[in-house]
Amino acid sequence: MTDVAKYAFLPWLRVGIASEISEQDALGQPPVKPTECAKLRASIDVTLQLQDVSIADSSLHTEPVAKTAHLIGPGDIMSISRDAIVRTEPRDQVSNFEANCFPYVEFYEEDFPWRYTPAAPGAEGGRRLRPWLLLLVLEDDEYTVTANPKNPQGLAVLTIKQTKINEVLFPHTQSWAWAHVHFYEDLTNTHGTPAYASEVTQRLQTNPDSAVSRLLCPRKLQAEKSYRAFLVPAFETGRLAGLDKDPKDVLAQTPSWRKYSGASDAYPTEFPIYFQWGFRTGLSGDFKSLATLLQPKVLGPKFGQRPMDITRPGFGMDTLGAANLESPTLGLGGALKPVGFQKDAWPKGPNDRNYRDLLAKILNISKDLQDKNSTLLPHPLFFSTSLGYDPIVTPHIYGKFHSLITRLGTSGNPAWVETLNLDPRHRATAGLGGQVVQEHQEEFMESAWKQVGEVDAANQKLRELELAKQVNQALYAKRIAPLGIDKLMHITAPMHRAVLTAGQTVQESVRQSRIPVAAKSAAMRKLVRPGKKIIRRMNRMGLETNGDKVLIHEKMIQHFNIAPETPSTFKLTAAAPKVAPNMAVAVDTVQKAVTTAVNDFQTDKMLVQHALLDALAELTKNQTIPPPALLKTTVAEKVLTSGAIALANRLIDKITTYAFSPTEITVTVEAEMFKEVYGKRSTGKYKDGVLLKRPLGKKETERITSATSLDEVIQYRSILNAFGGAVQKRPGVTSARPIIANLADFGANLWTRLKPEINLHKRVGATIKIWSASENQYVTPTGPIMAYPEFREPVYEHLHKISKDFIIPNCNDIPQNSLTILEPNSAFIEAYMAGLNHEMARELLWREYPTDQRGSYFRKFWDTKDNITAEPSLLNPDINPLPGWVGDLGQNSLRSDNLLVLVIRGELLLKYPNTVVFAQRAKWVTPGKKRTLAGTENDLNNPDFFKFPVIHARLDPDIMLFGFNLPPAEAHGNASDPGWFFVLKERPGHISFGLDEVAGTVSPANDLNHLTWKHFAPNPGTSDVVPCLDLTTANLTAGAQTKWDTLNAADLASYLFRNPVMLARHAREMIA
Repeated sequence: MTDVAKYAFLPWLRVGIASEISEQDALGQPPVKPTECAKLRASIDVTLQLQDVSIADSSLHTEPVAKTAHLIGPGDIMSISRDAIVRTEPRDQVSNFEANCFPYVEFYEEDFPWRYTPAAPGAEGGRRLRPWLLLLVLEDDEYTVTANPKNPQGLAVLTIKQTKINEVLFPHTQSWAWAHVHFYEDLTNTHGTPAYASEVTQRLQTNPDSAVSRLLCPRKLQAEKSYRAFLVPAFETGRLAGLDKDPKDVLAQTPSWRKYSGASDAYPTEFPIYFQWGFRTGLSGDFKSLATLLQPKVLGPKFGQRPMDITRPGFGMDTLGAANLESPTLGLGGALKPVGFQKDAWPKGPNDRNYRDLLAKILNISKDLQDKNSTLLPHPLFFSTSLGYDPIVTPHIYGKFHSLITRLGTSGNPAWVETLNLDPRHRATAGLGGQVVQEHQEEFMESAWKQVGEVDAANQKLRELELAKQVNQALYAKRIAPLGIDKLMHITAPMHRAVLTAGQTVQESVRQSRIPVAAKSAAMRKLVRPGKKIIRRMNRMGLETNGDKVLIHEKMIQHFNIAPETPSTFKLTAAAPKVAPNMAVAVDTVQKAVTTAVNDFQTDKMLVQHALLDALAELTKNQTIPPPALLKTTVAEKVLTSGAIALANRLIDKITTYAFSPTEITVTVEAEMFKEVYGKRSTGKYKDGVLLKRPLGKKETERITSATSLDEVIQYRSILNAFGGAVQKRPGVTSARPIIANLADFGANLWTRLKPEINLHKRVGATIKIWSASENQYVTPTGPIMAYPEFREPVYEHLHKISKDFIIPNCNDIPQNSLTILEPNSAFIEAYMAGLNHEMARELLWREYPTDQRGSYFRKFWDTKDNITAEPSLLNPDINPLPGWVGDLGQNSLRSDNLLVLVIRGELLLKYPNTVVFAQRAKWVTPGKKRTLAGTENDLNNPDFFKFPVIHARLDPDIMLFGFNLPPAEAHGNASDPGWFFVLKERPGHISFGLDEVAGTVSPANDLNHLTWKHFAPNPGTSDVVPCLDLTTANLTAGAQTKWDTLNAADLASYLFRNPVMLARHAREMIA
């Protein structure tokens, strides 16, 4: 859990040379000594120390030079870049801004509002400084905007109507209060200390985005009004410069506006516009004012049902009449009902029961007319003439496809089907589901056909499977089934590695038996073909075994499978392994020779041979002759042993000549020394571009050989060892292997594995998956797939479009700005869902969709897409699949009876749709009496303290529903259980400033964090509201006034900052 965000406000911020201005800000008051005040621009005195050094005596001379530097001020600014502004509140063209809040503009650069102010901070220890900009907010009839007559291409000109000046402008002496710096993190040091300034500088250098500067307008806005905000100069020099007038004789600190104090006043009304935007206020206020309007309510039985007339249903039942029924009207419920609400009992008497029985006969008539054994039928039912052979169309028996019933009143029918069809209230509800399907049949079918695309492709595979199976079965019966074991083994040899028998593959079983693997190979089949000359000759010899004549190409596998101890005239065995020739060289002999060579290579002489060649390659790479001493040293480092070093030194001393070419270096050594080290067989050794040779003798030809290194010999030994290991692994003569005990069963397994109906079913079934039991499962192809389409959107929305009274009966009578708690009406929801699924089943059949009409196409009533819970069960559909319904209507929900629904009606969630709504456990402050919230932000993920909505719904225009997995009784609590609060919390992050709006009069404020607009009324104790905030009119207690008199812009920002608001109401206030 992240920490709570903390902010810090600064009254002003300056960087750079402007920090050196010495003339203090008079805060709009007339100057005491005007002649001592700067005109047009602020200035600073700069003194430079010039130093020179005498050439004659080197003496140092210092001479100060004083200058007055004039700084850029408001009179030098002709426009502002739009990039300097990062945000406006409200945004441009917003139409529902809170009338009790202040508009403002933000700048990216933290010092921007005070950068060109021509003064230093003054008053209250330097904690007040006026910005050089002013934000005005005006209604459309309070101003005009025109082009600058002197410079049409310059800044536009704002002209305020003189009669509106005092209403739209705040006192010019208070402009210091409406600009501040906002840090998005807390500051640890105290304002005004050196450590504070250092911390601010360090924070901004580390993260330039950690703060912004802000300019507010304290205008009191009116609801449902259009306004336009203007950013204009706050100093007269800036105003005149923007209007293309000369400000050179104007005091730099002169403000650009004043309120009129009398008829003779003639203060300016024209201002150049740096930036502007427009917006409109809404009818309602901010989050706090709207939240405080919400009141908890307990709803009565009126909101559980609406009266429904059942006396004229048609189909011949109108004759019963209202006078003959105990219940001529019944209460039709909705998806929600008051907690504990019980529907009217029905039937109440014999006439009501007759009504139900007659309804059952009407619903059963179609089935009864098909029964040839029926002797007494209510036919004609509602006609006085014979119907002949015309079909009779009767009302639906809802749910008959899913429950597999044919008529009502039959023993064994599920209770829910009887209740659904014979209770007029539930039949009407199911009819609503049928109406939804009829109205949206095209879009539902379009979605269904998109889903059936995969089903059609799968069924096409199954049809192709059936064709392939028939063809392959014919081939199998003709070509495979008649084969003997011998031919079967030969023909099926390629598949033996993939066919299992007795827990291992056929290939492995043959390999472990007396039957040679080669006996079933393609080469063997070719060798024993009956048409070959040698095979014909052998067959004519008439070999016999056990009295039967044997042909060589027949029963070969069986003959290999005869055990050695079994008597038989004709046995086949594999050829014995070959014996190595007498003169063959054994691998061991070669390995010993190589090992000896490796050992020889490590003698002093062999080390010297390679060391000298390597040293020559290194030292002569630049084709320069190395001195003998260096050559000896290099070789000594390579050979290390004293014997080798002595031998190498003697060899080096015998070098006679060097010769260089572009590709190699030739070094000549005396013949006897060369022969001593390198032997007599070669006249030279070559390695890495170095040729070391000796002079040739008489009649001797040059024999140059490469110098084989020790690494090469060792590598050769490794390769030889690997080869020897492979040779040693070759199989030798082993003991006799066992036979395959039951060769007939062995072959029968192969025949079975080759059957087309088995192989093709497995192959096709592995490519088709259907969704079942919350996962994709492979099918067993036994017939066409009847997978049904699923519509996962919440269907309460369709019911709401018919009438929101079907969600909450008489919902228009729910009081405005109210909170209440209801619970789901499971029987109503299930009846509606049953009607949806029944009518969809009929529609699918009519459209020739592949269906058995038993699919649960609609199972989701509520909207759960915004459910943030991690518990998967709370995201499930609302009802079980209809074929699995076993209880009565209202007992087949996947959601337990623990669900309650918080109903909120009012403007709060319309204006603040991102409001966080949750339930929070209560705890006792005073046992049995006073409760408060339990848990902290660290417990947000603990359902014992916090619960979040699992369902959401909206009823236009202003009713919001939030469902919680919380039993109503637990939420209400009791004498020992404090119960639960329901909380509405403003989402943090939105920065706003303003004052509360309250009715009537207010008492002097003691807490500056809870000021209202009424605390600034011109006449304290009245209900008047000031049009533009004047800090001097605050109605405060003496203690609060002391703090108020010394405040700065940062203090005021903290008092006016609108903290996120949270409203908590206990469930007992909303449950009877």
